[in-house]
Amino acid sequence: MAGTSPHGGGHEKRDISIRGALLLAVGIVAVVPLAMLAMNLLFRFLAAREARLQPPPISQVPGEARPLPPEPRLQMSPALDYRKIRAGEDEALASYGWIDRSRGKVRIPVARAIELLVEQPLPSRPQKAPEASR
Repeated sequence: MAGTSPHGGGHEKRDISIRGALLLAVGIVAVVPLAMLAMNLLFRFLAAREARLQPPPISQVPGEARPLPPEPRLQMSPALDYRKIRAGEDEALASYGWIDRSRGKVRIPVARAIELLVEQPLPSRPQKAPEASR
């Protein structure tokens, strides 16, 4: 008796209940928005309770100056600070000035240093003459 099933046939005898499937779909569509609404209300309740439990901010205490935080402090405007630093560096690269007056060290603009190097190149090692093959 090959090919026969102990349960009778080789396939199911009934189809899925359309009414049951539709009721399940309607139930899911109804429950999901209700669950979302319940979670929203819960989060609002918990946020309000947490806000009530927090102490007032220190900065709102009248008549008391806020002490500065310890070093290193955060920058208030990093982009502006960067522009100031960059402007100082650019000015130093494009102007003459003393580095160490007691030793006689000065700085010169980069463009002028390049001109001087073109006029009188840097010293290099002497080239050895190639040895003759024996």
